[in-house]
Amino acid sequence: MTNNQSKLPQKPPRVSSYNFVVEAKTIDKHHITYECPYCYTKYKKNGQPYKKAKHRVHTHGSCGELHNRIEARIHHSGTDDPRNGQKVGISITDNTIRR
Repeated sequence: MTNNQSKLPQKPPRVSSYNFVVEAKTIDKHHITYECPYCYTKYKKNGQPYKKAKHRVHTHGSCGELHNRIEARIHHSGTDDPRNGQKVGISITDNTIRR
């Protein structure tokens, strides 16, 4: 690799390479949080979410970087969700709250 190649900007990741993409709510030096469109805070015995249940907020590591990007993580909700193990694109944008 030459010096010129190392200075070339890297291509942003393709959105299609993720199973789903979400926008980050907050980011700090340690964590990224996002509201999962599939997970809820309360479920009925039959597995359906309650009408007033809120979307669950997931937390992942931020690698100490606060700039805008799409960060790849693996979905793991701790339930029998069929999305566990799928690749999530967490989009850090200008709307993401920096702490």
